[in-house]
Amino acid sequence: ELSASELNRESRQATVLTLSQPLSSDAGFKEAGLKDYELSGTTLKIYGMQSTNKYLTVLAQANIEVMNMSKEADDLETFFMSMIGGK
Repeated sequence: ELSASELNRESRQATVLTLSQPLSSDAGFKEAGLKDYELSGTTLKIYGMQSTNKYLTVLAQANIEVMNMSKEADDLETFFMSMIGGK
């Protein structure tokens, strides 16, 4: 049995930021102690229930604008299929 917070964590909810340009490095996030994110080109996915404030501060210091922000999560069917070894 999973609690709501465990389900959120396991279903990989993410805040997705579209950046104005790619970051040259994710060192600023690491220096700020941030983890559980994925950076690919101009897309930054912040997983779980983390606050975006620290990420936004690092981006502002690098003069990177956030063009779009959205939420994303695997649907329950995809999540449960992955738990039982399906597609």
